[in-house]
Amino acid sequence: MAVPSIPRQEPQGLLDEDDRWPLLQRCLTDAALPTDVRAAGAITLLFGPSTERLCHLTPEHLKFGDKHAHLVLGRHPVLLPPRLAELLRRLAEQPQLRPQLSRAHPGPRWLFPGMLPGKPISTHGMTQKLGRHGIPEKAISV
Repeated sequence: MAVPSIPRQEPQGLLDEDDRWPLLQRCLTDAALPTDVRAAGAITLLFGPSTERLCHLTPEHLKFGDKHAHLVLGRHPVLLPPRLAELLRRLAEQPQLRPQLSRAHPGPRWLFPGMLPGKPISTHGMTQKLGRHGIPEKAISV
């Protein structure tokens, strides 16, 4: 009796390089885009973290040295291009407005804060936000 082989499946709907590089260039250079969209788009296009992981990044995931900056996405830090490092530095230093109630119980600071105090942006919210600025869902890992 022969056991049928499982057909090899390639990932579907991925962004090809001809689309990815101009989008990345736009994220790194287009000052008309909001800083959080530029940073989230560039991280996604360069490193491909899941949207869940992207949304839960905090300033503690950033390591700034004298010459280089790194982002810790897993066990090992990844080197950041200077323009992306600067975008992330701005997000990390940006004050986060919190209602009086949440100041008594401060939670983590998020690079991509959500609408609810002390919570990061939702994965759906991030996907929608990036999509509104021309970064298609197929560029985003869910």
